[in-house]
Amino acid sequence: MKFSIKIILVFILATSMGILNISDTKVNSLEWSNNYSMRTSTYEIDDSGRFNNPKDVYDFSTITGKSVSEWMTLGYTTVSIKLHFEMREINAGYQYVFVYRNSFDTSDDNYLFETETIEYGGGGLADKDWGSYLFELDNISLSDLDENGFTIRYGASGFGNDDWENKDMTVSIVLT
Repeated sequence: MKFSIKIILVFILATSMGILNISDTKVNSLEWSNNYSMRTSTYEIDDSGRFNNPKDVYDFSTITGKSVSEWMTLGYTTVSIKLHFEMREINAGYQYVFVYRNSFDTSDDNYLFETETIEYGGGGLADKDWGSYLFELDNISLSDLDENGFTIRYGASGFGNDDWENKDMTVSIVLT
């Protein structure tokens, strides 16, 4: 007897004897996750403004094979996003990560979803050593995102030069 047939027979026997009650098993949510390496190259960020610095665009269709509305049609309603990257300061200052709810190129802050302020080095001295940074956005309604995804922009501020670098951008998404 093949292995899969044995499992089915055990399942049928367990349910008929009352050992296993199928109605007790409930799935609370669908879950789909994906870790995606967006970029390995290094971006240098300065204080010329978030729209003058490099950006990363996360396109759901390209990465997951489905658009935001297609995921919603399948029953998914929220997304949690983790942005992980390596960073270091060139000059002391503040670093910014801006998440826009659209995937198209715009300088419209009406699409700004979240801003993260980082003071990587602290204490007024630049920390020139590479270190990991994790930025998390939890339980975002899929209906709040653009059909195709979202954009990550970068900025800097401080006294004088306040440049910084980031590389190895990885995005992890969990749809529920």
